[in-house]
Amino acid sequence: MGLLISQRIGLGIDPWAYLQKRDGGSHVLSVILLDSFDRCPKSPDQAFQPYFKDLVKQMPIGTLDKEYERLLGCHFS
Repeated sequence: MGLLISQRIGLGIDPWAYLQKRDGGSHVLSVILLDSFDRCPKSPDQAFQPYFKDLVKQMPIGTLDKEYERLLGCHFS
């Protein structure tokens, strides 16, 4: 989440490039969260807690490893 916030406030950080350079499988959840934040952005009037609960419900629980591999192919190739 810190990477996404840094990007959105204009710090010039590309979160996908950051994870690609530093990932050795340790950022599985970070990659999936970043994708989820990109696909389902929070509206300005929505409180964060209910937004995040809904976001987690949409995440591929039980298949995180497969989703991680899919995202690697989309963003890191």
